[in-house]
Amino acid sequence: ELLDRIDAEYSPEEPTGPALHEKLAKIVIKRLENPLSADLIKKKEENFPRPSNCDALGVPKVNAEIWRKMDNAQKGRDLRFCHAQRAVVKATTRVAIMADSLLNMTKEKGPTVTVDKGDLEKLIVTSMDIMSLLGFANRDLAFRRRELIRPALKSQFAPLCADSTPMTSSWL
Repeated sequence: ELLDRIDAEYSPEEPTGPALHEKLAKIVIKRLENPLSADLIKKKEENFPRPSNCDALGVPKVNAEIWRKMDNAQKGRDLRFCHAQRAVVKATTRVAIMADSLLNMTKEKGPTVTVDKGDLEKLIVTSMDIMSLLGFANRDLAFRRRELIRPALKSQFAPLCADSTPMTSSWL
């Protein structure tokens, strides 16, 4: 009993909530484990323009003078992080637009709101697009973490951090 408690402290399980709809769970897993192609992600990002009154929903650029002083490796790393950041910002943009849509739906008077089925389907599709962007960003950031870990490993273990090595939800 004592050893079980001590063991549990060293291998805590992440708490979980209620299960999702089965088909939805399969889509979520698929989007996170096998993200959409870069071309499809780019297309989805283009479909999420920044609202005119939300300047903060952008990816900041590196100052031109600083950029000129960076070597090619540093520029490459920055650009790769920028891709993940862009996906997060575009997903955040979409969440803001979705929240605005929901807010507009609640403007009806009374305790209940009538929502068109088509509007709900649009919100579901939007949420799946957001998941795609965040899944892309999650995977991209995991690869960047591997990239940063690789120099700390002995040469025989460095291939474990290659982009071609499959990633799991538990281990990089």
